[in-house]
Order: sequence, then structure tokens, then C-alpha cells
Amino acid sequence: MYTRCNVLKNIVQNFITSNSYSRFIRFQSSTTTITADTLQNSNSNTKNRHYTEDVFLDLTTEYNRRRFVRSGLISNAIKNVNNNISERLSLLILTAAARCIHHVTPDKRVQLLEEAWKTLNDKKVRLTTRHYETYLSGLNENGFIFDADYYLKLIDNEQIQATPRLYSLLLTQYCREGNTDRAQNFLKMLKERNVSIDEDIFAALIVCQLKLGNDKGANDITQIMKERGLQPTISTYKEILTALISEHKLEQFEYYFGQIESQQRQTSSSSSSTVYIDAHFVVILLGQCISYKERPIFDLLLNTLKELDHGRMPNNLFNLAIQCVTNEWHESAIELLQMQSEADIIDEETSPYQGINGRHWILFFRQLLDNNEPHLIDIYLKLMMEKNLVPLDGILRVLYTTPNENYHLALNYLERGQELNHPMRTNYFYPILLNIYSLKTCENWTDNDRLRLFRLLDRLSIPIESSTYSKLIQQVFHQYYQNNFNSLLNMLSKNNLQSILDRICRLLLNDIRRNMLHLNVIEQIAPFFRLNTRSRQEEFSRYLFSTMTGISPKSDEYIDDEIDKNSQTKSMNDYTTIFQLINSISKNLSNDIPMLKHEIYIHLLRFSAQQRRTDLTLRLAEQCIKDNIKIGGSMNEIDILTSYTLLRDIVEQLARYKPGELSWKEKLSTINLQKVNRQQLEELYQEAKQDGKYPLNLQQRLLDNYIQKKSLQKAFTLLHEMVSNRHQIHSSVLHRLFNLITVRLDDKSDASKAEYREDLKFLCDLYEKSFGLINLPSELTFRLAHMYLLNGDQDNAITILSNKLNSKLNNEIYYYLIKFLQLDSSLLTTDGLTTIGNLFLNFRINEPIRKFWNLFFDILLEKTSPQDVVQYFSDAMRENSNIPYLHLFKLFIEKNELNRLQDIVDIATLQHGSRNVLHDLAFTLIESGKIKQAEKIFQTPWLKARNSRINLHALLFADSNNLDALIEAIKLTRNLPGVNQSQLFTSAIRVALRLDQSDMIDWLIKEIQENRIQLDIRIKKYLDAHLLSKGLDPLNVKTYENENKNEKDSTSSSSDDDDDHVPIHQDQHKISAQN
Repeated sequence: MYTRCNVLKNIVQNFITSNSYSRFIRFQSSTTTITADTLQNSNSNTKNRHYTEDVFLDLTTEYNRRRFVRSGLISNAIKNVNNNISERLSLLILTAAARCIHHVTPDKRVQLLEEAWKTLNDKKVRLTTRHYETYLSGLNENGFIFDADYYLKLIDNEQIQATPRLYSLLLTQYCREGNTDRAQNFLKMLKERNVSIDEDIFAALIVCQLKLGNDKGANDITQIMKERGLQPTISTYKEILTALISEHKLEQFEYYFGQIESQQRQTSSSSSSTVYIDAHFVVILLGQCISYKERPIFDLLLNTLKELDHGRMPNNLFNLAIQCVTNEWHESAIELLQMQSEADIIDEETSPYQGINGRHWILFFRQLLDNNEPHLIDIYLKLMMEKNLVPLDGILRVLYTTPNENYHLALNYLERGQELNHPMRTNYFYPILLNIYSLKTCENWTDNDRLRLFRLLDRLSIPIESSTYSKLIQQVFHQYYQNNFNSLLNMLSKNNLQSILDRICRLLLNDIRRNMLHLNVIEQIAPFFRLNTRSRQEEFSRYLFSTMTGISPKSDEYIDDEIDKNSQTKSMNDYTTIFQLINSISKNLSNDIPMLKHEIYIHLLRFSAQQRRTDLTLRLAEQCIKDNIKIGGSMNEIDILTSYTLLRDIVEQLARYKPGELSWKEKLSTINLQKVNRQQLEELYQEAKQDGKYPLNLQQRLLDNYIQKKSLQKAFTLLHEMVSNRHQIHSSVLHRLFNLITVRLDDKSDASKAEYREDLKFLCDLYEKSFGLINLPSELTFRLAHMYLLNGDQDNAITILSNKLNSKLNNEIYYYLIKFLQLDSSLLTTDGLTTIGNLFLNFRINEPIRKFWNLFFDILLEKTSPQDVVQYFSDAMRENSNIPYLHLFKLFIEKNELNRLQDIVDIATLQHGSRNVLHDLAFTLIESGKIKQAEKIFQTPWLKARNSRINLHALLFADSNNLDALIEAIKLTRNLPGVNQSQLFTSAIRVALRLDQSDMIDWLIKEIQENRIQLDIRIKKYLDAHLLSKGLDPLNVKTYENENKNEKDSTSSSSDDDDDHVPIHQDQHKISAQN
């Protein structure tokens, strides 16, 4: 039947044109609505009738094609309803309003449905049972709660023949409200009217129980239903599942959905089974999920739909995708459209990206634009790129084919696609190029818009195809610029859009060669064609030669002599124009490319010889003689270049050297570069430059000589020439140049090389491009940072230091960093200094890092206030709790900044505990000579000895030979609970022996004997020898091995306080001015 229908459809389409077919349909539609009254007034109402018929025809067509109707079309149809409308059309309006407007919310569909119902009643249209069923089911499906009692009375008053389906809709409304009493009364009424209780009514009762949360009651009703011989149908399950969706009950939904599957399996052998899950059923439930915004059940059903046969329902998938947009379920919309694509795709070739060319994608993006929601396209661009889709195909097709043709919006989406790494095609840009340069629309675009377009084109491998340019763009392009392309070329050059700039230059040169542009345009192109490279010089010369051959006369024996003479005169004039252009271009670019004119004529002579254009070769040679251009070093070179076509006297005039005279090449091959003096090298190099040659070995020898003699200016002039000729320079040569242009970190007053700022920048750029500045030797890195500071460029100095320190930190780098800070502390700003400090926040604290922080805080305190130092220390401690603070104690004690000292103590206490910090503070006070303040700290009642801290400071005092501090520490700590003074005495004896303090040694021996102090075994041997020399007995005290005891601890042992952490009150360790 389906095949037969398609055959008939094809026959109709083949034999009836589209217009006549439309008129035929319109005639069929109109004949059903003609009445006697309209026949009498046909002349006055013809126009209105045709408009009405067109609206209904459009509504019918859209509904039949896609089951998708625009809300505006339904509104127009409602406005054109009259009392003569057919039952089919009135039902169509209600159905479309309830189920076919997918781009709006359910509330909007209910609003249109009620408007249509009210209009049908106002126009006295005869309403049947089907009308009521369609209207009430539409309200139900869109989740609208209506007054069932009102419609029951209305049905009775209008004498509508109620069906079980209609009664079930009313009962469902009671059940959805959870109104069990009213539902029971309604059932009694049905029984009185002898209405049979079918599956739909049972479904409504089950829904009622589920709404009340009574799952057992729902199962009981199902059992009663089966006892009466009724099996749940798919319609029954639809009502149940819809109610569960509206209540957002996922578990119960899965249970009943599983019942359908089990019932389907049980009745699979029976051909009359009416309970089965197909794609259409799942699509209906998906629509309900969207209406009630139930996402978990939606995802479950969507996965089920993927496993079913959905290939024959593309319109349903498309409509679901449109509904997903209203809920902002954009990823689900893409999945649905992708499912539709997969059903239509033919895998012709493997590609990482899936094209978006299908009709449904076009309709989808068009719908987003029609609904004035272009911002959503940006969201879909990103989401679809994450799924390896290529959405710009469909988006741009919509934008380029809409009536308003919003090209600005297309440019915005192209930029967004570029940001998302969307694959770009050249044909994306051609409509915008045409619009942006068309005389009718160019006023709508600004230069900034054109720049945005060219930025996108610059990233394409082939920005503009030659064939497309010549067919579509060339004419409007020329008309817009009127032979003056300077503004375009300057804009592209200033914004570094080199790829598109090269492409446009080549297209314009081709236009000149084909006589479509004036010759003078070449002079506009030349500065932007990068003629400093040999390949570009050759390419440019080839374009010139093609232009010259295009204007040269062709020999023809039948041409009249006078005509031939006139053509030759014209050709000569054109040649003269080209020669004048070469002179002008070479003069304008002489500073950057001094040998450009020489190179162009060499290429032109070679091309003419290769093409066997003897006339052009002779003309070019004469022009070279006229301009005093020497082509080659010797006559033999010129003969080879011109294929021996020139006369000897012309060759002699073109040659730089006379017969028998050695050329620079011959001289270079015969001399020893290592033994020739600098003057001879420079003379030989100048001869080579006149010939347009830059021999690398000669350049290297000269550069080595300039570096040895410290000739900075000559060295960098030669370096520029070597780079311009694309010679690779060894890193060791660049290191020597860095050493030459920077100053040593030992010489603080040397600022003589600061004037070579541009040369230094060029050298840095060259090294970065070739090897990377991060690989520069450490000393040169810090010398370069020093030069940046001398030149007032702190940002670059900090950047190069950051890169070096983040790559690795060894003793060499640490050594030069300390020298750098000592030398340039006055040049660094506070921000620059703190930036360097921040680089060390993640390093583990060791002795070199500790010394760095000591120097850092010294410099920071010189540059800013003590309060700022405290603030920085507080911020640093949040990043690394092991930042050393002993030096800060010493600084603020020396500066007598007791309030700031208290702040540091408070911050350190939070990280390291009170006992550690108080010990550190007390020993720092001892070192600074503040004995009374230290004594008060050690007399704190709750303070117990932290022996690891005492041993640490004993070693630190010993390293600095501070015997007085050790003696005071011994005196002040002897009464601390749990103290072990072994390391203090050991360190004091070592320092006393080192300083040869006999009196102090005797005092220490006395204290050791009295307090029975345990000593290092090696120290005891020294003391025993000292006592024996005085005729005294050796010490009788215990000893220990130093290898396993009293090693230097870290300053920031935060775990030391875990055993007996004492809560500190603010006044217990306050360092006030009274102390």
C-alpha cells in the first residue's frame, strides 16, 4: 500500500505542476465550505475567502508534512474561523494547538488551545464528541488542571454523546488531582448510566492511587482489572507512565516500564498482542518528560529509543529536539538530531567530523533564528564541536539563505567557530566577501569588520581560491578599491596577517599580468611582498617577466610595416614604464634591500634567456648598462646567465671585472681567512655584496674578528645581514655576542652598553627563535636581566628570571641570583622584588634558600614599611609555612619595631607552635644583646624546654663564633623544665678552644662538673688534655657519639608542639616596650 501511494504521488507530481496542484487542492478545500449565503455574496468576499483558504491550506500542509506547525500560523487560522468551517479543519486546529507547536512551552500551547476552543464556541461551530476528546486530551497532555465537573455538565447540557474515552479523560483529571471522593462518585454515576468500565477508566483509577502514593492500591486495581478479563493496554500504560512522569517518580516508572516489557515477552507468540514498546510510544513519553521537565526519566527513555527502530519517524525526532530547546536541554536536542542523521548517513568515507548537511539540521537552525534566539546557536556550536560535529555547515546555509541575509551574524559565528577550533572551509567566507565589497552593501560594513574577516581568512591554508576570485569577487573588489589598494595592504601588514596579505598580493599581480589592473599597482604591492628573501625576489621577477611578455609584440610577416613600427613603439613605452617601476621600487626599498634592483635584473635576464626571448634579453642588458648595473663578476658568468646571446661588447660593459682580473670568488678561494687582516676581509666582503652574494664563511670570520676587537656596532650590522640571508648561527657565537653586549655583575657602575637596546632586543629575539632564552647559560641570563633593568624594562627582566628559576634551581643559578639581587636591589621595584620572592614560595627550605630569604627581607625592608613586610610574610606563610622568620626577628629587634615583631611572633606561632617560636625569639634576643627580655621569656611559667630548638641555636651560635651568646644561653636555660644543655656546652667549648679563651674554658669545666653535663666524646678528650696540662684530674662525666645526636634541626618543625601544645594568651608572650 505504501509503494502504491508513492507511485500515485509521483504520477501527480510529474503530470501536474506545483501551481496547478496547489490550485487543485485549494479547489477541493473550498468546495466543502461553499454555502448558499456565500454564493450570493461571492463578489464582495472573494479576497477574504481566498486568504482564509490559504491559511488553512498552509496549516494542513505543514501538519501533514512535519507534524510541526508555527504558532503564528495557528493564531492566523484561529482568527479566520467562521461558522462554516468543516469538522476536519476545526479538529485540525485543536490538534495542532495541543500537540504540534514544539518550539514553545506547554503553557503557551494550552493558551492557544483555549483560544481555539473559545473561538469555535463563539463562532457557533458544531462541536462533536471528537472535538471534546481532542480538547480535553490536549489539556491533559500539557499538564493543565481543568474543572472536570464543569465539562461534565457542559457535555450533558450540549447533549454530546459521551464515550468511554471521554469519561476516562474526566476521571483522569479527578485522579490527577488526587480527589478520591469525587472519583468514587464519578464511578457511581458511570454505573448508573450503564457505561462499561474499560481499560482507560481502570488506568485513571490506577493514576489516582499513584498520585496518592499508594502503590499497593494501584497494584490491587490492576489485579481487579485482570480478574474482570481486561488486560492493561498500551494506552493504559501510557496514562500510568505519564502520571509517574508528572510526579517525577523514577523508580515506579522503571517498575511499570518493566511490566510492559515482561507482558510483551509473554504475548510475543500471539499476533494479536497490543502491548509493545515501539519508537512511537517512547517518543510520546519523551514529549511528556519535556512538558513536566523530568530529566532522569527522559535520559532513560532516550537510551531506550536509540535501541529501537526510529528511522521512519524523522519528524518526531525533530519535534522533540525543538521541545528540548524550550527546556534548555541542548545536549539532548543534539543527540536527537544526531540520531536522525545516523539514520540517513551513508558511510562513503571515514572522517573525524560528521557533516551537518541534512534537512533537519537546516530546519533546526532556521527555527532558532525564526524564534529570535540566535544566542542559542553559540551554545550549540560549542556542544556540537565537543561531539566532533561540524555545525557551521548548517548555520551558515541558514544565514545565507534567509530573506534578511544577516551576514554580520554569520561573521560572529565564524569567529566563534575559530575560537572552538571548528574546521574551516574557504567557501564559508565567499558570501561575506561578496557582500562586504558589493557597491550596494559595502556601506553596511566598517574597516574593522573587514579586518575581522581577514583575520579568519589568514588562518586558512588557501584563503581565497583563484578560480572563485576571478569568477565572483574580482569585479567587486576592483570596483571598491579603484586601483588604490594601499589601505587594504597597510591594514593587513600592521595586523601581521601575512598569509592573506601574500594571497591578495599574488591575486593582484595576476590581475596586472592579465591587463585587468594598471601597471602602477605593482608599486603598491612591492613593499608588502617580502622581497628581502631570494625566493620572493625570484617570484616577483617572474610576475614582471610575465607582464613584459604579455605586452611584447608578436612577429607576423603579414603585418604592415607602419603598424609594426607603431606596435614596437607602444611596446617600448610599456617596457619603459616597467623599468621606471623597478627603479622606483628599488629606491623605496633601498634601505632594507640595497641589492634589490640588481637581483631583479639578474632574474629577468635568466628568464628571458630560458624563454629564448633574445629581444627582451638585449633590451634588459641595454637598460642595465644605462643604469650602470654590473650583473656578474666575470664575462663567463654573464655568458652562462644569458645563454651566450649577447654581443661581446655588451658583455664587457655588464661585467664587473676586466678580462684577466680576479673576481671576489677567485680571491676567496685562494686566500687563508685565518691569516688575512680585517681590512682585506672587509674589502672582499664588499665586493661580494656588490654582486649580491653573502658568503657565510667570510661573514663568520668577520664576525669573529669584530667580537674579538669588541666592535659592537659592526658586529651587529653583520649579524643583521647574516640573519636576513637565512644563515644559521651557532649558539656559541650568540653567547659571545651576549657576553659582549652585557656587563658583568661585578661591575655596578658600568652602564656604557645600555645604549645598545635595539641590538640587545634583536639578539634576544634571534636566540629565542633559534634555541629558546630558557637555554641561555645562567650567567648570561642574569646579565641580560641586569641590562633590562638598566634599560628600565623590569617586566622582561622578571620574565626571563622566572623562566630560568622555574626550569631548574642549582648552586650556579643561586650564586648569580644573589649577586643579581645585591647589584640591582636599587633598580628593582617592590612589585618586582615580591614577584621574585613568590617564585621561591614552593621551594623546600635549605641553607641556600634560607640565605635568599634573609637577603630578600633585607631589601624589602629598605624599599617598603615594616607593616608591608609583615603583610608579605603573612601571605607567604599561607603558601609555605616553612618560610624562615629568625632573620625577621633580628631585623625588627635592630629597628626597635616591637609592634611589628609581635605581629611576626603571632603569625609564626599559628604555624609552628608557641614553644618553638618563644625559644627562637629568646635566642634571637640573646644574639642581639637583649638579655633581660630573653630572661623574661624563659621565665614564662608554662614554658618547657624544647631541646631540639636549643641545640639548633647552639650550632648557629657556634658557626658565628658567638661565645658570649652561648654563655648567656647556658645561664638563662639552666632552669627550664626538661632542659638538656649538652649541645650548648659542647658548642661553647669548641668556640672557646677556637678563640683560645682559657678563662672561659675553666668556667665551662666548672659548670660541667657541678651540673654533671653529658659531653661529646671528642670534646671531653680536649678538655681532659687541657686539665692534665694544668696537673688536674680528667673529667668524670658521661659522653655520647655526635653522629647520632644533636644534628641541626629545621627552623620550622611544626610537629614539635604536638605532644604538649599549650594555649597561648596574648599577654603571655607579648613583647612590649616595657620589656
